[in-house]
Amino acid sequence: MECRQRLRELQGRIVGLALAGGERIDECHLISVALRRRNVWAFENGRDVFIPLETIRDCWEVVQPRAA
Repeated sequence: MECRQRLRELQGRIVGLALAGGERIDECHLISVALRRRNVWAFENGRDVFIPLETIRDCWEVVQPRAA
């Protein structure tokens, strides 16, 4: 499945992102994917970040452990 399609399915969840140049965001809240604006809005470490869509190489859902 293409990463753009996966990103849309993961909106509202905690995700990890692999970016161009080897950078990674291991855990952020994926707020919105704006295909027309070609960016992703995420919340990471208490701040909003806007990531150009073309820099995202891979994405995955981060599974949060359940409280015991």
